[in-house]
Amino acid sequence: MTDWPGEFPASCPPEDAMPSAEMFYRLVDSDPVTEQDFWSLKARVEAGLQRMPPAAATEDECVIVGTSVYASAEEINALRNSVGPLRTKQVAVGSLSNSGVVKKTRGPGHHTWWRPSADSAWQDFVVQP
Repeated sequence: MTDWPGEFPASCPPEDAMPSAEMFYRLVDSDPVTEQDFWSLKARVEAGLQRMPPAAATEDECVIVGTSVYASAEEINALRNSVGPLRTKQVAVGSLSNSGVVKKTRGPGHHTWWRPSADSAWQDFVVQP
């Protein structure tokens, strides 16, 4: 049985989220990546690292406690280039290594990755040149 973080709502992660060993992309601040680069939106807001985006006000809390990842370099680069504050971020790529579960959520290419409490799969992510 997976040990999920205590801040996950009772119905989270969703039953249709699945393990994956696929490669995914994530916008990060650090090179090399740090665990903080993989905090959920909720954790980043609570730590004062960013504001809650207005669109997140209607988002399912289960998505907000997950970590956003993208299925392709094209999709994450399009996001980075279209949102001012994201333009300074770097793109990291790595395998989820079947750690936790993932599900397609929101817009093009966006997936939510629910990481177990003792997750270390973030260490497999490498910033792209």
